[in-house]
Amino acid sequence: MKTIEILGDNRHETYTKIREGSRGVIERDGKLLLTYETISGWWLIPGGGLESGETPAMCCVREVEEETGYIVRPLRKFLTINEYYEEYRYISHYFICEVVGTGNMHLTEQEVRRGVEPAWIPLPEALDEFSKHAAYAAVNEEKRGSYQREYVALSEYSALMEEADDSEKKDVSDSPYGTLEYTTVDESVLYYNYKDRRYTLTSQPYEPLIYVKDGETLTCILHMAFNTEELVDAFSEGKTVRAVDWVDYDEKTFCKILATALDSKRSELDYTYAAKLAGEGKAKKWQNEK
Repeated sequence: MKTIEILGDNRHETYTKIREGSRGVIERDGKLLLTYETISGWWLIPGGGLESGETPAMCCVREVEEETGYIVRPLRKFLTINEYYEEYRYISHYFICEVVGTGNMHLTEQEVRRGVEPAWIPLPEALDEFSKHAAYAAVNEEKRGSYQREYVALSEYSALMEEADDSEKKDVSDSPYGTLEYTTVDESVLYYNYKDRRYTLTSQPYEPLIYVKDGETLTCILHMAFNTEELVDAFSEGKTVRAVDWVDYDEKTFCKILATALDSKRSELDYTYAAKLAGEGKAKKWQNEK
């Protein structure tokens, strides 16, 4: 996840106040969901400030529904923008989201006065609109700043999507062992795609196990396939397969281990065998740790 700093010309030497919020980037059929103020002609990516006890992801879901009426599921946090103006540091968390239902709009009195309503516009048009941020410098500094922030966010999002498209094309020809699919906010591994089938990867806290499931059927178990102590710590802290990287598993190697386990129809794969698949050096390292 990337962090970008935006330094306002009017910023103080040090900030004394912090305001934190979340915004949801929702694209469907090539169009982006934005909020539009019919009175001022002001566009924004839907979102707002965190409330007490909320996580950034929870804030994103609540704010998007309140401003647009859509219920979304955050798939991935891809960007944090820190803005510094006067004595403030503004923190904006950006999530890629998907629409999962419809709810109810709950606009503030100020939003009602401004005529806020949801609108779907093509992504290139949204980028073009926000790219004009400098034109508002002499008219409305708040609008200039918010447009600059949204332009930076959508530029990062567009680059990320292009990168994902290139990676997907490459994976088709370069990944004989299948691919992992990241679909949640913290980029956790939910699925493993191999030979036209999708397997679910799950784990249990305090257990050094990774379960590979086909529907409701337990296909195989990777037992102690990582350094046991670190794996237990990682899962007990809510971390994921991808986060357990102390033993230098890269994604292709992990897929190779999964593919081999499935092809050999093993019901259990111990860490020594997994280490051999990963490479002789790792096998020796893990054997010494045993």
